Amino acid sequence: MHLLDSLPRFAVALGIGLLIGLERGWHTREMKPGTRAAGIRTFAISSLLGASAGALAHAITDVGFFLGAILVAFAVIIILFSWGESRTTGRNSATTAIAALLTFSLGAFSVLGDMRAAAVVTAGTLAAREDIHSWVARIT
Repeated sequence: MHLLDSLPRFAVALGIGLLIGLERGWHTREMKPGTRAAGIRTFAISSLLGASAGALAHAITDVGFFLGAILVAFAVIIILFSWGESRTTGRNSATTAIAALLTFSLGAFSVLGDMRAAAVVTAGTLAAREDIHSWVARIT
């Protein structure tokens, strides 16, 4: 993959991270600085990390193993930060950690494929939190 071919893909990865990060940051905007596990910058960087890992994996022979190893390392880091956030806030939620893992993966696939639609659906699902919770509460 040539540099000029990869720049638009990295731009898509950045857009994915910013979109999901904006949604996650919107819900935690009232929290004190330093108490959130991830915000708009973290999600943007997570997606770019995924894109970088995807580009590096594409350049070597064993794409799956390399990309998987980086994803596992990223998962450990984001889970530790989410755990710390849970201890600080007293709320237990896996949504931020899962959204971060998905953001990393979408960043990787923006380089290896095209995942723009999945990014929009993910951000929309995250943004519809109250509506989804209300709908689930009404189920009998």
